[in-house]
Amino acid sequence: ELRPGLHGRFPRDVKDFLHTASMDKHRIYVGRLPTRLDSRDVEDGFRKFGKISRVDMKLGFCFVVFEDERDANDAVKEMNNRDFHGSHILVENSRPPRCTLLCPPLTACDPSDRHLG
Repeated sequence: ELRPGLHGRFPRDVKDFLHTASMDKHRIYVGRLPTRLDSRDVEDGFRKFGKISRVDMKLGFCFVVFEDERDANDAVKEMNNRDFHGSHILVENSRPPRCTLLCPPLTACDPSDRHLG
């Protein structure tokens, strides 16, 4: 069970995690990316949908975080299964991150849970 630290507050990394989890409505998954692409290529291709907060690149996929949920939804509708730099990409709304520190295994973290404060 997670308990607040000194003065009844959670550590900063826990607050950062909860903030990230709350932004999932704005985060999309982009898969089947050519491995030669970098975050600038992705940002250039997706900025027409709205202001991008962050692009988290991995090998062959990434997460794009928009400032507005509607922009993220527009990007999913418009870009899914489209040709992007020679590859038909998969674009979908991101699932909530798994919370290994705060929640039991195999469950998504819900910031409104009473054990999180």
